[in-house]
Amino acid sequence: MKKIHQYISKIKSIIVGYKTPACVGLDIASTAIKMVELVPNTLKIAKYTIAPLTKNMVNEGVINDIGKVSDIIRDQWIKLNPSHRDVAISIPYNAIIIKEVKAPLFKNKYELDQFILDQLIKELDTDDIDFDYSIINKEANEQLLSVVVAKKEKIEEYQAIIQMTGIQVAAIDVEPFAIQHLLKLLLSRNKIDGKVILLDLGATKIRVFVFDNCESIIFNEIAVNYHHMFEEIFLKLDQKVRLQDVADIYSQTLKLLNEKQIMDEQLVELMLSDISKILQLVRSNLLVERKISLSANVPIILMGGNTVIPGLIDKIINYTKTDVKSIASLFQGGNSYIPEVDLLRIITAVSLATWGQKIE
Repeated sequence: MKKIHQYISKIKSIIVGYKTPACVGLDIASTAIKMVELVPNTLKIAKYTIAPLTKNMVNEGVINDIGKVSDIIRDQWIKLNPSHRDVAISIPYNAIIIKEVKAPLFKNKYELDQFILDQLIKELDTDDIDFDYSIINKEANEQLLSVVVAKKEKIEEYQAIIQMTGIQVAAIDVEPFAIQHLLKLLLSRNKIDGKVILLDLGATKIRVFVFDNCESIIFNEIAVNYHHMFEEIFLKLDQKVRLQDVADIYSQTLKLLNEKQIMDEQLVELMLSDISKILQLVRSNLLVERKISLSANVPIILMGGNTVIPGLIDKIINYTKTDVKSIASLFQGGNSYIPEVDLLRIITAVSLATWGQKIE
């Protein structure tokens, strides 16, 4: 996780003169497929859709039912009826490797690219890779590079699923890097300086991004699994239905919890325990790797659908003793018509929709 703020934030096409067109952001998550189209060159959401996925259709970035996922994407595209004709998609963080590579100084980019490729082939024993890089440090005779490596197989899998629908893929990002880009925009626009922690409380992952003066200094994530608890809660709250008759257990449970304003103590305590673990991990990593101490009172901004679970924010405030708020408060007007739970769930799609836009 060293020097994460210097990692390349985009896996770009290396076609001379290529300019990414404005894109619809398409997020293939474990619980839903989300699409977002922005008003040109703004963070105002023009259109969005959220389509639920049944259990295990997509799991930890692995698409287990390509045909059905493609059908859902096609249906949602028709429903969205966007002005843009291209999409930006992301691959999961677990599909990449980040390496530091020392390289001589070369006369041109082609020679440097070839050197990096040769080094990666030797180390990974495969040429079935795509990569991008940024320069961390340059000295008189050599340079230190941060290289992001992705398997072509994973990229082509995601591309193929979209192309089955007839939609064009214009950009491929790495999910947390795309989110980092959006977070930097939001923090800069809101003039939030100093250190801040952004917690992404998703259905299957908890992510932590730490920023200092609008620059990312560390990122980490852990896998979580609350699915069985959501099923149990759903059955307690709505005893008239059968689980097999409900496609979207996740969002339906969130809806019922909020409608009835019920705090499920066991669920909230489990989530708080996971949040505590990843915060401790990030603090430890920052201290060991970067010699940066993260004080206890660093403000926290929350995103992800689980943010709206009744009682969770209060528990986080009591645990951290710091200022805690929703990322929804950072969107400056224009998106107030969107229910907060939806806005919190489409953050990745929003970040992908910034591709091809001029947003400052």
